[in-house]
Amino acid sequence: MARLDLAEHVIDHVCRIVGSHHSAKDIDTPEFRIIWDADRLVNIPDEYPNAGRERLSELIEKVFKTAEGKQLAMTQLLQGNDNSAEPVRGSSQE
Repeated sequence: MARLDLAEHVIDHVCRIVGSHHSAKDIDTPEFRIIWDADRLVNIPDEYPNAGRERLSELIEKVFKTAEGKQLAMTQLLQGNDNSAEPVRGSSQE
């Protein structure tokens, strides 16, 4: 990033986001919240493969930090889930 002549505060911010994207430790900026939600969106199906609709709804409300992230999660993770213990694969890219 320094070779791209980015400002030091930008480099520091990006490094804090990357370093905290699994823990949310000491950072809560709009950029961080977007990365946090994106990471959760792709990892929840693997971390909770047998979660039913109710459990997924609880997770979405609890862990997502942006309204947009929650909406994407609702669409991708709950679409077609019938509240059974069937694995949920919510990404339309699969």
